[in-house]
Amino acid sequence: MKTINEKYLCVLAYLGFFVTGFILLVVEKNNKKVKFHAMQSFIFFGVLFLATLILGALPLIGGLIKFLLSIVTLASYFYLMYTAYKGIEFKVPYIGDAIYENVYK
Repeated sequence: MKTINEKYLCVLAYLGFFVTGFILLVVEKNNKKVKFHAMQSFIFFGVLFLATLILGALPLIGGLIKFLLSIVTLASYFYLMYTAYKGIEFKVPYIGDAIYENVYK
């Protein structure tokens, strides 16, 4: 059976935001690079999703902040997929550093 290329699994971790990140965390046990991207995707996009839900409940200013946060989410989505495809282990500030130390110990 042919396995999927590591590069494509790293991109797949970001493709479905935190959902595919979680799925790859459960499925992938051996590849540390894929595990890093999956964990980063799960935590980063999960936090952004929760922040969007919470801010959406705030009247007036919540809508503006939610809109700005969605722009940041979209830009991060494409950038993280691009860096994963190029083989660059871009670490999201704070989140990526903690994950990197945890995965590569």
